[in-house]
Amino acid sequence: MIYNILKPLVSISLRAYFKRIDVKGKEHLDYKHLLLVSNHPSAMFDPLLIAVASKKQLHFIAGIEWFGKGLKKWLFTKHFNMIPVYRPWLKTGKNQDNKDMFRECYMSLERGDTIIIYPEAESITVPWIRELKTGAARIKLGADQHLKDGGIDEEVKIVPVGLNYSNPHRFQSGLLINIGEPIDFKGIDRNGEPKEVARQMTERIKQSMEDQVLHVEQAEHYPVIKAAMKLLTDTIMSEIGLNKSDHGQAFIVRKEIIRSIEITKKENPEVISKLEERLVRYVDQFEALGFRRFNPFETQTSTRMLLMAGAIIGAPFFALSMVVNGLPFLAARAAFMKLLLSKVTQEHKQGQINPAFAGSLAFSTGLAIFVLWYLGLIFISSMFMPWWIAWPVSWVLGYQLGRFALVYVRWIDRLRRIMRWNAFEKEDPDTAQELLKDRSELISSLMEIYKGES
Repeated sequence: MIYNILKPLVSISLRAYFKRIDVKGKEHLDYKHLLLVSNHPSAMFDPLLIAVASKKQLHFIAGIEWFGKGLKKWLFTKHFNMIPVYRPWLKTGKNQDNKDMFRECYMSLERGDTIIIYPEAESITVPWIRELKTGAARIKLGADQHLKDGGIDEEVKIVPVGLNYSNPHRFQSGLLINIGEPIDFKGIDRNGEPKEVARQMTERIKQSMEDQVLHVEQAEHYPVIKAAMKLLTDTIMSEIGLNKSDHGQAFIVRKEIIRSIEITKKENPEVISKLEERLVRYVDQFEALGFRRFNPFETQTSTRMLLMAGAIIGAPFFALSMVVNGLPFLAARAAFMKLLLSKVTQEHKQGQINPAFAGSLAFSTGLAIFVLWYLGLIFISSMFMPWWIAWPVSWVLGYQLGRFALVYVRWIDRLRRIMRWNAFEKEDPDTAQELLKDRSELISSLMEIYKGES
């Protein structure tokens, strides 16, 4: 009951926190006897986002150290569908096994539930897939036998989920959730030695998970790959006639960029080495000007005019939103910055919080403060008008105008960067032209690599 009550609230809150959430392959969440395997880059965000994307209630495998006792344990297990797992490598001092966890998973899957597991076993904010534990494979093997013994002629399906954040710890960042097809385990002999069977299945799971994210084979290559994606993605999409706002297509293009650079790095390392230092230096220099991925010099006059018109027309609505939402926004920001941020940036100290929780903590802080604020707004509005009018008025003045304010800020920021680039061109035309020349040459070199390996 609590799960279903909180789900819509969490959903609209996530839509406010992220600038954009795209979900691809949502139909693969509808299978019965389903085990989801996902990467784990952002702690609490990861299960919340997948739960919101699913029509069904999810069951979550989570570390037993989070459960505690009494009311907390009861809420986690009975209302949030969490299944405790003992992680021996954490060395908590408790001598436990996971027989109860496996048994609970078998029974849940027999009922047709959907379980989500994070086989990387801990949350670290990286875009690639790390080494996996064999738990997902072992759950499937045991659950398949459990279903067979119960007279159910079906198998558990394992579906990979890829969470692709632009930055999970930055407010108003973007997210693409890729949900793949059920993993095919054909060719793996289930009658072999159990540990070897689980190992082979885990390797198959890892390959399928890698397909759903911007996976790189070697972490040390990521800086040059990241810089290449920033420069090339929009160029390639324009060249082949794709809509730049289509995040699904952009993901495919980025996967091809990664593949082409990794192949070239392996076969012709000297080609990448010559580009790498210059590429990273260029991106650092360009971002130091405050432009990041956005390229103001490519903006058409019509786009600038629309942005200016939107800024003028939207100004009074933004001002009204600031009157209604400004105080809780500043309160949430101050609470996170002063009370929590230091705990997620310190290392190896008592009371430290895993840095992967940074975005989740910011979201939770804002959610708590804004819910209380909007309830107060509804209460005050109800003193001057009927409650059935106070609710929608508060919704429009609060949440909807708040969402508009976030869009409005992006318009203003984009205009600011355009004006800054125009001013920079006038103040230092030689440096501006040098940057444009470097950019053009780098794109040409990268496109040769991309086309040579595509």
